[in-house]
Amino acid sequence: MVTSTTTRAVDIGSLEIPVIDATVFKADQLICFVGTDNQYYSGVIKSAGSTSILLKTASPAALAAGAPVYNFYRNEAHASEYGNYAIIDGSIRQLTHAEMHVVTQSPASWVGSSSGVVTQDQTFTYNNPGALITGRFGALVTCPGLSAGAASSPVALRAGVYNVQVPINVGQRVGGYAGAVIVDVVETTAAGQTAVIGTQTTLGNDGIRLIKCMFSTQPGSTVHLQARNANSGGAHFSLGQIRYCRVTDKIKNLDSGRHVLFGDSWVANGWVTDRMSAALPNAEIIRKGIPGDFIRGLVARFWTDVAPLKPDFVWVMCGTNDYYSYTAAQFSAELGTIKRNIMQIGAQAIFWNASVGSAYYPAPPFERLTNSRAYAMDITYHDQAI
Repeated sequence: MVTSTTTRAVDIGSLEIPVIDATVFKADQLICFVGTDNQYYSGVIKSAGSTSILLKTASPAALAAGAPVYNFYRNEAHASEYGNYAIIDGSIRQLTHAEMHVVTQSPASWVGSSSGVVTQDQTFTYNNPGALITGRFGALVTCPGLSAGAASSPVALRAGVYNVQVPINVGQRVGGYAGAVIVDVVETTAAGQTAVIGTQTTLGNDGIRLIKCMFSTQPGSTVHLQARNANSGGAHFSLGQIRYCRVTDKIKNLDSGRHVLFGDSWVANGWVTDRMSAALPNAEIIRKGIPGDFIRGLVARFWTDVAPLKPDFVWVMCGTNDYYSYTAAQFSAELGTIKRNIMQIGAQAIFWNASVGSAYYPAPPFERLTNSRAYAMDITYHDQAI
């Protein structure tokens, strides 16, 4: 376990974490740390000096002086104890409502706006929010100045409340400095009037984060996204695909009932149940993970391992082993069976998407980053709106 502690308090939104010893960390390493709310968060290192860590994306939480900072992974494919804590805490923070997938737009839907120029990002790197798959390349936006950027093509959404998600690499300003990007949700009404109905600003230094923004629409309107450089002077950033989901209901009270964690090695260890039990003290947590399992294994054992327990919630984690041999389409078909089975027993389904595949796997089939990105981009974990 790699560990250090902060030497002073860190504000939310900061790119720098001062620590006693930063030499134990490396550039591009995923780390996790404890916020002032006693929850765990994660970040990716841009660079590490002797006593300071620079993050690729702004810290999502404030840290107190003396707060611990840990490595996220314990090996290539599995999280450490504290990495698992960050997964559980982050999952519970996100689960505020139920959603239904409505429409996905590929990165090719982005076009330049206000002097911004969009080209395909075909770099093979974790920093590309797209994938090296035809039609899935990231959209690289080059901006000559303030407010230059890119706009997505409009989509027609029926009146309601929505959550839009788009992965973004905030990139850098000219000179290699950290930059900021503003993402606006823009509505055009049936009468032709336009208004910004949601906005997110993100700060970073060549690192990816997932932008999420909730908004509500009027009858007969269309919606598009506008991503723009928030800095004076030149800059570049990259955008991925856009996913719109309709908010359908509040999720059931998580701190109640019986929860079954169903999947592979990611939910086979006691760390996940320990952390979830601490976060949800009034719930019963049962672990049904098997190391090395595949999605087809989950399908095969659902009616013996899950259904007899009569759970209120089923959390599904799978994919790390599948993307070495299964295509996204094959995985999606099996996932559909799991969804239907959970619905049939009357439980609330909660899905984690697959972990990020290695870009440097030394043996055949070698790199798995591309296929894991296909899993992230092409598999719909939500129910599909008709």
